[in-house]
Order: sequence, then C-alpha cells, then structure tokens
Amino acid sequence: MQLSDDSQTLLEVNESDMIDGSYQIPSGVTRIGKQAFIHSSGLKKVMFPPAGVTFIGKSAFNQCINLTTIVLPESITSIERAAFLGCTSLQMLTLPPGLTTIDVGVFYNCTSLQSIIIPSGVTVIGISAFEGCASLQAITLPAGVHIIGDRAFSDCSCLQRITLPAGITSIGEQTFSGCSQLEIIMLPAGVTSIASNAFQGCANLNYIIIDSAAEADVTRIIALLPNELKSKVITKSWSDGIMRLQDKQLARLLYTPQTNRIYRFFHLDTQHVSQVEVKNKQGEQIAKVCKQLPEELFCYINVQGVEANLYYQKAKDLVSRLPWPRNDNEFKDYQKHLDDIIKAHIKQAQDFNKAKESKTNSSNCVIS
Repeated sequence: MQLSDDSQTLLEVNESDMIDGSYQIPSGVTRIGKQAFIHSSGLKKVMFPPAGVTFIGKSAFNQCINLTTIVLPESITSIERAAFLGCTSLQMLTLPPGLTTIDVGVFYNCTSLQSIIIPSGVTVIGISAFEGCASLQAITLPAGVHIIGDRAFSDCSCLQRITLPAGITSIGEQTFSGCSQLEIIMLPAGVTSIASNAFQGCANLNYIIIDSAAEADVTRIIALLPNELKSKVITKSWSDGIMRLQDKQLARLLYTPQTNRIYRFFHLDTQHVSQVEVKNKQGEQIAKVCKQLPEELFCYINVQGVEANLYYQKAKDLVSRLPWPRNDNEFKDYQKHLDDIIKAHIKQAQDFNKAKESKTNSSNCVIS
C-alpha cells in the first residue's frame, strides 16, 4: 500500500495488501487516487470507513474483474471517469447522495451490473457512462438530469424500458444503440434534437411515448425520428389508458380467492371445517381438522403478496406480450384479448380448487 505524504490519498494497493480478496480503506484517507486498484484481479470486496472519503480518482478500480461488493459512503461527492470501467463481476451499486455527475465511462462494460440507484442530485450522465452494461434491465433517471452523453446506454442489451426526464432536450449519437431488448421509451416534450443513430439496433423498440398532450410537440418529435420509428410514437395519455386497463384486469386475479396457493387447504370438505390427511409420529395416516378461512382474507393476502401469486404472474407475462393498440378499433380487440387471458386464469384456478372441494361454494371477493 502506498499513501501520499499527508496520508490522505490512497495512491496504490497491491494484492499482498488484501485479505482473502478484501481490502479495508484506512481511516484518515479522504481520496482514492488515480488507478489505485487498476487491474487488481484478486480484489473482491472493498470496505470504506463510514465517512471521510470524498473522491474516487480516474480509473481507480479499472478492470477489477472480480470485484463484486463495494458500498460507497455518503461522504463521496466525486467519482472520476472510468472509475469502475470493466468491473465485470459488479452486480449492484448505490451511488452516494452528494454525487451530481456520472462521469465519462464510469461503468463502461460492467457486464454484470443489474441494478444501480442514482441519487436525486445527479444532473449529468456522461459519455459512455453505462455503455456495455449488458445485464442492466431497468434504470430510473432523476428528474434533474438534463444532459445524457453520447453512447451513455449503448449496448445495454437487457434494458427494457426507460423514461427520460423533462429537462432532456437532446438525444445524442448512439445513446441507446444496441439496446436490443428496449421496448418502451418515454421522451419529454422539450426534445429538440435526436441523432439519426440514437436508437440504432433497437430491434424491439415498439413504443415511443411522448410526454405531452400538445399536438405540436408530438408532430415536432415525430419529425426528429428516423422513418422506421415514426410509426412507433404514441401519446402518454393513450399509454396511460392502456396501463390502467392492464392493472384493472390483472386485479381481478388478486380478488379471486382461489388463485391463492393455500386456498385449497382450507376449503376441502364443508363450509365450516376441512379434513386433511396427515401422518402422525408413528407414520400412520390420521384426519386433521382445519378451520375455514374467510375468502376476503385470501384476497388480502393476494394483494399484499402479488409477487408470489403464480396465476397473476403468468397472466401478467402474457399481457406484457400483447401488442398495444394504436386506435379505438384496435383498443376494443385489445380489451377482449385481455379479458380472455384473465378469464382463462381465473377458470384454471377455480377448476383446480373445485377438484379439491365437495360442499364449499366459493365466490369472488367484491372490489369496492
């Protein structure tokens, strides 16, 4: 390990300074110097003191290919370019609240990065900041971001949707090129320029939502897009209507008690009790009485644990694959397709439980 003369800047760390791939930043250090850990393939985890470090220099962790864990202290206010470039094992990161700029290539080619939390104070996303982050599926940009650099999200091949903040006026060269799974992007009304190759290679980009109800804004932005994307534009009010319909239809599954995976264990024999067969300590089969639970309780459990409801998740996946309607006639057909999907899953759940029931007559909970 090498420190500056005043012991405040960490200049260099060797793998011999690490313990089982972990390194603790010494107390008193306020700056991580340029290339301090560059090409440290043995580095897996970095631990910072709770406060004190304010600066991470250029290429500080560049090509630390086995770095998986790093928790940045809130005291950090500046991270220079290429700081984490090529950290191909880094999966998630929360950036400190005092950060205002994500510099050039900071996370370039962090191919395993799945999740990153960007603080509300960030206003600039630099050139190639997230280029090549092939595992990044979603990212939320703070409202204050007003500059996104060229190639900022290029080759983020798992990115599915993104909303650009209201302050964005320009979408530069290859900003989203190679985002092969990008399906939906929302553009603010104030966009005045879009590079011709901004969405190059976005083969699945089906919906470009314009966040404006003004016809002049929509017309202007359509004119900025390449010809092959002009037909993909829809207004936010139209997309909001589609999403409200999706939510309303999917909610029917949550308010169907039979879609709860434990429903059948409490509705087997009679209206008041259920008999189930269990084994005692001697391995003999005995009957055990289970009290019936009110159906409203299953609906409540469904709503609170939506991620665990398999019927809901399967239907949601099918709904997500339906092409969005673009006019009133298509909207009617879309409603019917949604209704068919939901009815099929409700029937499947009810039929599954009917086979387990004899005297119980169940009814869906009513949404008030």
